[in-house]
Amino acid sequence: MKKYGFLIGTCMIVMLTLSYTMSLVSAHDLVWAHQTDESMAFSISYRIDGENEGGRYLILARTNTIPSSIESWSDIPNVSVEGTWDSGGGYDYNLYGLTIYSFLSYVGGKFAIPIGDFDYLTSLAQNAVSGAEVINDATFWGLSINHTYSGKNVTITVMYAKSDGFLARHIVEVISDPNSDEHVLITREGFATNQPVLDFTYFGIIAVLIILIIILRMRR
Repeated sequence: MKKYGFLIGTCMIVMLTLSYTMSLVSAHDLVWAHQTDESMAFSISYRIDGENEGGRYLILARTNTIPSSIESWSDIPNVSVEGTWDSGGGYDYNLYGLTIYSFLSYVGGKFAIPIGDFDYLTSLAQNAVSGAEVINDATFWGLSINHTYSGKNVTITVMYAKSDGFLARHIVEVISDPNSDEHVLITREGFATNQPVLDFTYFGIIAVLIILIIILRMRR
């Protein structure tokens, strides 16, 4: 009986730990997951209206507290970012400048999103960004729209890593002229694009199931 009591107690501890972990996530199951203690590197290629820039860009992000109630896309806090050129960049601009941020603003205007409930994020984004197509696969969540820029039809896409919610790809492509090479392409370095992402709560559920299986086997 003692060993059963120990196992049952262990199971309860796991359940309580899981409950506590979920309590750290706000009521809408959204939580920040990106790193804030070191810079993330991005490769940038930019060619619009005759301007051609590119290089390697470093971004350091800061988070803001997620409110307990989020009822619209605008309720999601914007993260503050500090960026510097590591290489390239013919002139000094940051990601809040007109050159790049103007495109990002058409697809929600965020460098990072909280993770935990991508279906809820989808509903918020569709209400906020008219005509947006939602990207929601094992690795990415994002938005894509068609837009007119300087008389040209372009596709603007933003993709966030489901693992940490931070910007992974930002693409602007001219689609009205098949011969055009005008684009904005921002790609996060060192990112495994084909690696599926599991919600962290699954691990707690799996742990509980394993303990229950052990208890049942020991009772035989």
